[in-house]
Amino acid sequence: MLSGTSALLGAIAAVERDGGQAVLATVVKVEGSAYRRPGARMLIPLYGGTVGTISGGCLESEVAKKAWWLTDGGEPVIRRYSTATQDDDDDQDAALTFGLGCNGTVHVLLERHSGERPLALLGLLRRVRESGQAGAVATVIASYRNARVRVGERLLLHPAHADSARLLDPALDARVRADLAETLARGRSSLRTYRDARGEIEVFCEYLAPQRRLVIFGAGHDAQPLVHMAKLLDWHVTVIDGRAHFARAERFAEADAVLQVDTGSPYALHHLTDGALVAVMSHSYSQDRH
Repeated sequence: MLSGTSALLGAIAAVERDGGQAVLATVVKVEGSAYRRPGARMLIPLYGGTVGTISGGCLESEVAKKAWWLTDGGEPVIRRYSTATQDDDDDQDAALTFGLGCNGTVHVLLERHSGERPLALLGLLRRVRESGQAGAVATVIASYRNARVRVGERLLLHPAHADSARLLDPALDARVRADLAETLARGRSSLRTYRDARGEIEVFCEYLAPQRRLVIFGAGHDAQPLVHMAKLLDWHVTVIDGRAHFARAERFAEADAVLQVDTGSPYALHHLTDGALVAVMSHSYSQDRH
């Protein structure tokens, strides 16, 4: 069973293949305590169940129930949810309160997606997954009235992609691009606030990490639960063994690749192990020494 980004991308591909629509819900800001951090996503297809989580299970039903009518106009929408025990804010724009005692507020961005009107973000997520290279995206999550930029506008950054999008305010565009490059270089997401004479604009600069990779040398019985645990974390898993009766795909149905490699000469597998986590568990000194 797929999990994490793999499950999300699989669900998106199914929606596009069937000519359907979906709403993408993304946590873009958290104040106080919450189960999920900014960048958590949930897909809400027009038909079928949701994919992914944006909380510990407390917000999903409410978001799925209202996501379609909240985005009925086709424009991105920010919705705030409070997980405090009580909400004393009498403002009519106060966050919806769920009384869970977490004492936090979760800001969720809701956006429509379809094959006819695809979200550029989802294309970037695919590119990061397929290339193994990190990316970054800047999303406007708050702006003042009559600002030249609107909630939901984005700038994308990836080594293999030239983004042609521009923010209407040239000065703001340049500042956000510089901060987005810093986000990619540092490998860390952050919230940024930009001020001018008329007000403030808040932007979520998100680091999109490539899929973590695990290479397991040894295809014994003890490697099978390790593969399962790694796939629950949505890692890419390769299993390698010199013994043909162990290195069989049917023994590791969840693994992304199962390789039987000749142990008579040193392994030439640097392309698989560079930047990956490696577990050596063949229990065979003759294999391990290569």
